[in-house]
Amino acid sequence: MLRTVYEMDIEHDRRQAVKKGHEQGANDERLNLVCDLIRSGQSADGVIKFLTTIRRIPAAEAEKYYQQAVEGLKKHGEGK
Repeated sequence: MLRTVYEMDIEHDRRQAVKKGHEQGANDERLNLVCDLIRSGQSADGVIKFLTTIRRIPAAEAEKYYQQAVEGLKKHGEGK
């Protein structure tokens, strides 16, 4: 059975949306993890070291997650 270009476009758009959703979910999970580590009293160096050694996230990306988490906690009145 042959598919039309329109049908293939719809399938492509669906695949892209699913991929984007998975990436967003992974980012949200990492950000929540960092927030939890900060709430538990971990230092900035400790959080970044955990992300780079245990989760194998590049240092620059780990620092980005830490900064985003700190900003998010401050917005919700939980920041230091």
